[in-house]
Amino acid sequence: MNKKSPEEIAIAILRKNVVKAVSVLVSLLESTDETVRLQAAITIIEYVLGKPVQLIRHESTKHST
Repeated sequence: MNKKSPEEIAIAILRKNVVKAVSVLVSLLESTDETVRLQAAITIIEYVLGKPVQLIRHESTKHST
């Protein structure tokens, strides 16, 4: 018998509920709470377009030789 691991079972459950989760997230765009709407919008945008890249500038006073 091919017994599934707990991780495989968990992933299967998540996959079965993706449509419901996305529907809930999209419905939050209509919330009366501005914070909830904003977070839902950010979550959707970052998922579809990716998170913006944040460049980090580093200047060192030490010189390597």
